[in-house]
Amino acid sequence: MIVVACFNRVLTVFGFWQGRTPKQRSAAAETNQSQDGSVSFGPVVQTSKNTVDLRGKRVSEASYELQMAIDACRPYQVLFVVHGMGTGAVKDCAIDVLRNHPRVAKFEDESPLNYGCTVAYIQ
Repeated sequence: MIVVACFNRVLTVFGFWQGRTPKQRSAAAETNQSQDGSVSFGPVVQTSKNTVDLRGKRVSEASYELQMAIDACRPYQVLFVVHGMGTGAVKDCAIDVLRNHPRVAKFEDESPLNYGCTVAYIQ
C-alpha cells in the first residue's frame, strides 16, 4: 500500500485500487476517532492477515485459535472469522467467544447472503 499526501488530498494506492480522500478526513482516521467522538475501525477488506479460518476444526481447537487471533490483533482492527455452515457447532462456539471476549466491540455477519463468515471489530 502506498499513501501520498499533496495539495490537501491523500492518494492511497493498494494494488490496482486507488482512492483519494480529503486530508482532514485522513487525519481523523489516524487517531481512530471521528469528530463526533465515535471510534472508527480499519477498512473492512478481507485479506489473509485479518482472517482466521476455523473450517474443519474441532470446537476446542476453533475456540483456542480464535482467542489467539483476537489477542494478536492490533487495536481498532477488523477480524474476519470464517467458520463455515456445517452443523453450526463451530459457529456457535465462535459467536460465544466473540460475545464474551473483552476486546471485541461488536460483531456481525459479513453479508446477509454469507452465513459462513462473521466480522468482528476489535478494540
